[in-house]
Amino acid sequence: MRITHAGPIGTLTVVGHSYGSTTTGLALQREHLDVDQGALIGSPGVGGGARTVADLHLDASRVFVGSASKDLITTLPDGLGEDPSEEVFGATRFNAVSVQRGYDRQISDHSRYYDVGSQSESLYSLADIVTGHGGRLGQDGMLAQPRHIATGGAFTGLAPEPMVDPESSRTPAVGHDHAIDPLYDLRRPGS
Repeated sequence: MRITHAGPIGTLTVVGHSYGSTTTGLALQREHLDVDQGALIGSPGVGGGARTVADLHLDASRVFVGSASKDLITTLPDGLGEDPSEEVFGATRFNAVSVQRGYDRQISDHSRYYDVGSQSESLYSLADIVTGHGGRLGQDGMLAQPRHIATGGAFTGLAPEPMVDPESSRTPAVGHDHAIDPLYDLRRPGS
C-alpha cells in the first residue's frame, strides 16, 4: 500500500479476526510487515513462537487486542499460540463485548465483534485504532483489563492455573457513535 499510494498514507493498520489474527501474528513475526500497528480480534492465538508483543516487531503501544470474554474461540486451551489478551503478552486490550453477548462461553460471541450500530464496543474501539487514535481508547472508556492467571488458588501440582478474565463480569456499554464526534467528521481537514 505504501508503494502504490500517492501522497501520505497516514497510519497503516493490519486488522485480523479469528484465524486472520493468527495469520497476522505469523506475518508480523516472520515477515516484519511494514505496518504501523496491528489489531487482533477474536484471536485463537498469535501463532508461531511469539510469547510477548515484542515478538511481533511492533511497539507494545501499537498492538491492540479485542477479545470478548464469552467468545469460546478466544478461551480454548491449547489454541494457536499465545493468547494476546493475556497480561503477560503485553498488548493493549480494548473493550470488544456486544450487548447481545451470551451469558456463558459460546461460539456466537465470536461473530459479534462487528455488530452494527451503537451496540458494538469493538467497532467503536477499532475506529479509534485504525484512524491512528488508539491513544484515545482510555479517554473514550474503551480500555479493557487483560486476562491473567489466578494466583494463590487451590490449584497445585499438574493442574493448570485458572485464567481470570475481568471482562466477564462487566456489563457491556451502549451508545457508541463516532458519527457525532468532530474528530471523525471526514468532511473536516485533519480528521
